Amino acid sequence: MEERTLVEGLRSAKVLSREIQESLPLQVSLTSIGIEVSEFSVTNIQPSPEATKALEAEAREEMLKQADNAIYSRRLASIQQEQQVKERELDTEQAVNAKQQMLEKQKLEAKREQQRQQFSIEQEKIAAQTQNEQERAQLVDLENSNNNARADANAYSIERTLKAYEVIDSERLKIMSQSGLAPEQLIAQAIENLTRGDNKVGSLNFSPELLQMLTKH
Repeated sequence: MEERTLVEGLRSAKVLSREIQESLPLQVSLTSIGIEVSEFSVTNIQPSPEATKALEAEAREEMLKQADNAIYSRRLASIQQEQQVKERELDTEQAVNAKQQMLEKQKLEAKREQQRQQFSIEQEKIAAQTQNEQERAQLVDLENSNNNARADANAYSIERTLKAYEVIDSERLKIMSQSGLAPEQLIAQAIENLTRGDNKVGSLNFSPELLQMLTKH
């Protein structure tokens, strides 16, 4: 009992009974007079008044301590719960921010893709316009070439006609003019002279207007 505290001693009646029961057969003072203890039990442990007061004070202190511990545990649990709530809220906020960032990134990528497509369409339009302008320029060049060719042909025809007049002597022109021939007939006579003699011409080009004028007579 001396090794135990007062509270342990009051609470260890069964343990104390067993320990005493086991130690009694070893007591020479009992065995020498023929006493054999078959059973031993501690029925009551009663503290002294001073010990009772000490126990009551210790019990009150223990109860206050347990109450403080309970309050601390509740506060700690509340703090932990609040911390968990904040952590969940933070996780939720981070998840929402991550989702928002992902959506913004997708919107930005979609906008970039739209801009790339629009740029590609604009490039195709520019290429088509450039090709149309090139084709239009080629057509203009071709038309100019055709106009130049027609102008050259008309100039050549006029030149040959004038040469036809040059090979006719002035006397014959005078006779032909006095004979009452029309200008078109005179031109026909002049062209006929180009096919005779040493200065005859192998071929002549007539403009549609000149040919129409000559075929009237």
